[in-house]
Amino acid sequence: MEQLYLVGFLGAAAAILFAWVQSRRVLSYSEGSEAMRKIAAAIRSGADAYLKHQYATVAKVFLVVFVLLLLMAFGTGGEMLSRFTPFAFLTGGVWSMLSGLVGMKIATSANARTAQAACGWPSPPAR
Repeated sequence: MEQLYLVGFLGAAAAILFAWVQSRRVLSYSEGSEAMRKIAAAIRSGADAYLKHQYATVAKVFLVVFVLLLLMAFGTGGEMLSRFTPFAFLTGGVWSMLSGLVGMKIATSANARTAQAACGWPSPPAR
């Protein structure tokens, strides 16, 4: 029972491995014609600009909340909040932002490939 926490780490490692394998599989397909690749590049550029703006805004709010949590945890000697709470908040926020970034990257990389596959040309790679 003491080593039950390992299940979480093993599950996370399996999920990351599965996501990596699936992303490699998606990226192995063609983006289609030159026009489709140009449109896909424009979509990726727009998505990158959106994420940059969103993360800059969220970072400001995030910093204010983090400082408030620090003050609540350390200003009260750990009575109001655990001293780990601000750092758990920080860790959760970083992983959340990273998952959003990775998700947006794979989604914008997959959209032209999906459109190309729907057209039926050229054939996907053999498996």
